[in-house]
Amino acid sequence: MKNKITDMSKEEFDARNELMRDLQPDGKTPFIFTPIKCPICSKESVQKYFKSDAFKAEGKGIDLRPLKFNFIDSDFEAIHPPLYSVWQCPSCKFCGEDNTFENPVEYVVGSMNNFRKRLLENYQTNETFKKVLVALSGGDEDEHDFFTSIKQYLIAIYQLESIVSVRERDALSLARLCIHLAWLYQDLDENSQKTSTKILVDQVKYSIIFDWPRAPLDAKSALKLALHYYEVTFYESSVLKDKHIDHNILQIIGRLHIVLDDIEEGRKVILKSIMVANKYRQDYEAKLKAKDITPAIQEQYLPKVHLIDEFVRDTQDLLFESKKMLKKEK
Repeated sequence: MKNKITDMSKEEFDARNELMRDLQPDGKTPFIFTPIKCPICSKESVQKYFKSDAFKAEGKGIDLRPLKFNFIDSDFEAIHPPLYSVWQCPSCKFCGEDNTFENPVEYVVGSMNNFRKRLLENYQTNETFKKVLVALSGGDEDEHDFFTSIKQYLIAIYQLESIVSVRERDALSLARLCIHLAWLYQDLDENSQKTSTKILVDQVKYSIIFDWPRAPLDAKSALKLALHYYEVTFYESSVLKDKHIDHNILQIIGRLHIVLDDIEEGRKVILKSIMVANKYRQDYEAKLKAKDITPAIQEQYLPKVHLIDEFVRDTQDLLFESKKMLKKEK
């Protein structure tokens, strides 16, 4: 949706805006309802996302999990935002997080056509794939409870894992899905739906475990799978260096090692993330000190220097916190 508006003619843009106005409910809501085409089957459905000022996330755990959500309007405080993060096509059941649903190949080297082709092959010819998809589907898929959201995350992860080039190289979207699912399991542990949802998840487990042995069905297994795919991404994908985000991924890898009780390894990786970040800073500083510098270059690189400085400060704080954890462990 957002990345295609610029491709629309004025007539298409006006028609889309009129449709969106018609979709909005009469009552007060924190959501914006939007028509969107599935990137796989091209069928259109209505999905919803939060208004940009609807809530603010406060605090974060070692694994970057948001610890609290504060809604600007107190009428919506009972809503748990992560339960609305995944969109599902009602036709083909494709699932993806709202910010990648329309463009699931943002962090993939291959094209959207190739991605669609590989996924459709699995839909049509892979009996195991179809069996797992059926097991994870069903029920009221518009219901935004923990069980439905967990199943939709599992579908999104399983679909991406079924594509070899994603699973073995461009795994950043997979890693993010896994860590966000781990956060959802942790949120569940603090929610009144905990007992009933875990019973339902156990029932799903027995229907898919033989076809998907490493399905992430609890927080720890989801964190372990996230760590695996962040490492696959760091060592195999060219996307990170192209986007200059490999220091960010290293920091997350370090964080996951710490959360999974390998604090010493986590600290080593975190130190490496600072080294990589400082190398980028040196490169940006060199461009800013060049004799032929222009206002456009300053505008491009000064914000990057500030972001690196902020990253290094946060990472040094993380090192200090992990040092205290290590001492406590010993």
